[in-house]
Amino acid sequence: MRIVIAVVFSAALLGGAVAQEQRISPTELKKPSEILAAVEARQGFALLKRVDYSDGQYRVEYYMDDGAEVSVTYDARTGRTVPPSSDFPLAEAPPARAP
Repeated sequence: MRIVIAVVFSAALLGGAVAQEQRISPTELKKPSEILAAVEARQGFALLKRVDYSDGQYRVEYYMDDGAEVSVTYDARTGRTVPPSSDFPLAEAPPARAP
């Protein structure tokens, strides 16, 4: 029983250390105004819809002049766009058929 408690306690301590390493200091982040300035400078930008921050990323939703709705995710440290993720891998093209 003591061994199990020691293992669980050690895992909890290690998990806490990992969580602390992943924390981002506010001084390391780009300001939201910097991100929004880049968004507003995009050709065709019309209207800001929403800005969210979570897990070191800004998610910005806005409308284009043609009415299209755009959602872009930015890395809060670098200000660079984050490629969209997909749960589905890209399918390979089927082999070409002979005519």
